Amino acid sequence: MVNLLGQFYKILLSFLVIFLRKDDSIWIFGEASGKHYYSNTKHFFEYIVKNKKNIRAIWFTKDQKVINKIKQIDGEVYQINSFKALSLGLRARVYIHSFGRDDIVNYTLNKSIFINLYHGMNIKELSVYRRKDDLDIATSEVTKIARKKVFPNCKNVLISGEPKNDIFFTNTSKREILRKYDLEKYADKVIISYLPTYRNYRDSFKPLFSFEPELNGAVIFEKSHIAENYTEHKFKNIINLSNLDFDVQELLFITDILITDYSSCYFDFLLTERPIIFYLYDHQRYLKERGICYELDEFIIGDICKNEDQLLIEIRKYLDNYDASKDDIIKKKNKFHQFQDGNFSEMIYQEIMNLVGK
Repeated sequence: MVNLLGQFYKILLSFLVIFLRKDDSIWIFGEASGKHYYSNTKHFFEYIVKNKKNIRAIWFTKDQKVINKIKQIDGEVYQINSFKALSLGLRARVYIHSFGRDDIVNYTLNKSIFINLYHGMNIKELSVYRRKDDLDIATSEVTKIARKKVFPNCKNVLISGEPKNDIFFTNTSKREILRKYDLEKYADKVIISYLPTYRNYRDSFKPLFSFEPELNGAVIFEKSHIAENYTEHKFKNIINLSNLDFDVQELLFITDILITDYSSCYFDFLLTERPIIFYLYDHQRYLKERGICYELDEFIIGDICKNEDQLLIEIRKYLDNYDASKDDIIKKKNKFHQFQDGNFSEMIYQEIMNLVGK
């Protein structure tokens, strides 16, 4: 019955498209099957809303909270299955998504341009997605190879950088961001952020320490993956942000030292040239369960930490000598980022306009 309805839906849309002319200026955006508002699609959407008045940027969502957020920036947004979304979706020329076509609902079957921005460059192995997008993005020739393995049917991969990383080249202040989340009291402290990737063999976040570490006045911000549960602890110098709707790029912007593992935030943070610590406490299991795209020495900076004691030693190393691994950081940044100027959204915009012109 569901398949029959799906076929009827496609036939209906095919019929409607015949009578509707595509509008090159209507661009539809969506994320996470219409459930969230974050990552590259969010930052590119806001760039277009702010800077490209020739484009009618529209966000489709299923979530009222997302609607409220977008209205706060004077953006245009509609419920994904509304009549208004159907009307605009049928006429749109460009669709910009992350997870897949269900981010936006595929309201049209031809004459459209599909842009895949995804969430970031991947260290971990990902499933292969066979969808036929017109454009994908990468940050360098190295990440382009990994990207093509995940999206082999994409017509073109543009080396441009990612829209979410434009923030590192803005005049936004650390204090301004912290004030936004009622955390301004930490503005004068060294902020160490822990952002681990998702593990498909658990559903709960593993905190960094089972004891309160001595951090010489610094604080640790922990943020679990969106798919994991988290547990609060009572250490004064460790703050869990998982219950806050904290934009990850804003968190990276205010971070002085990053602790991570196989998360794509590693690539983002390289652009800041700030210290990165790798906490790989379950490395063998992760390789067995998931796998990674690169050899460790291709991306690792500093010493690998496999337990809490090693982690604390590595943290104190950078607290004592902030630039301890600076040369290696710059080397890795140049390897994984061909462009380092903060014009990533503009490059993608220009490439989409080329596609529209063709």
